[in-house]
Amino acid sequence: MLSPENAELLLDDLDDALGRLDGGDGPPSPDLVAEMRRLLGGLDELPGPDGAVEDRVERIRAWTEVLLSDRSAARHPGPGSPADVVEELLFEVRELVHDERTGLGT
Repeated sequence: MLSPENAELLLDDLDDALGRLDGGDGPPSPDLVAEMRRLLGGLDELPGPDGAVEDRVERIRAWTEVLLSDRSAARHPGPGSPADVVEELLFEVRELVHDERTGLGT
C-alpha cells in the first residue's frame, strides 16, 4: 500500500502522462504506452475506503485503454470524452486519497 503522499505523486505522474497522451497526434509512442501501463499498475496500491478506490481504478484503466487504442477519441467534442471521464475519475480518486491522508476517510 502506498502512503497517501506517494499516492498523490503517482496520481500527478498519471495526470501528466495522460496530458501527453491527449495532446499527441497519431499512435502513442511505445515509451508512453509503457509508462501508462506502469502507472496504471501502481493504482492497485492506492489507499482509500474499501471498494471506492478499486471501482474508480477499474474505470480509469478501461477508459485509458480506449485512449491508448484510439487517441482521436480523446478529442471528440463536448463533455464525456474518454479523456474527460478519466480526468473526472482521477479527481475523485485524489479526493479519496486526500481524505485518507487527512483522516476524513476513516
